[in-house]
Amino acid sequence: MIILSCNYSQKKKIETKEKSMNTNAEIVETINKFKTKPSYSIQIDKGGCLVELIGNELPFINLFERGGFSSLIPFNANILKSGKQTLKIKIYNEGADITII
Repeated sequence: MIILSCNYSQKKKIETKEKSMNTNAEIVETINKFKTKPSYSIQIDKGGCLVELIGNELPFINLFERGGFSSLIPFNANILKSGKQTLKIKIYNEGADITII
């Protein structure tokens, strides 16, 4: 009796794993596939100011350190769907009193 129970349990685990694999394959099939995979980035060069970037209503990067900064920042992680994207740039003078939450 115990052996049958163990065998049944293993069979059920195998069936569940197969169903899971089928479900994953179905999900992969629904993902849009594109011929090209562009990389979007933003070049930031700042000096004498504080900068906050918000991409598609999600906080993207805060540059609240005093002094200069220059870098190319990838933006792809903030792109959640095809179509128009939004980027808000908030610029504060270096003497601004900013509270980071």
